[in-house]
Amino acid sequence: MKFHSLFIGIDRYYDLRINWLNGAVRDASALHALFADTIPGSSHVLLTDADATVHGIRCALETLVADAGPDDVVFIFY
Repeated sequence: MKFHSLFIGIDRYYDLRINWLNGAVRDASALHALFADTIPGSSHVLLTDADATVHGIRCALETLVADAGPDDVVFIFY
């Protein structure tokens, strides 16, 4: 069994109608670090702000689907 995780944090949106946030990137980064430190040898991906585009998120999810086996655990934080 392998553990796969994807952490997405977006503070800055391109749409000016959406107010900027102050904690989403920090929270995603902190959880990513926690999982990476406590579950070594597993797949942990962090996408923040400019990297957390529709394309970036879709690619990360496609990779999760391709890499995860039937007995693996997948964790997604958004």
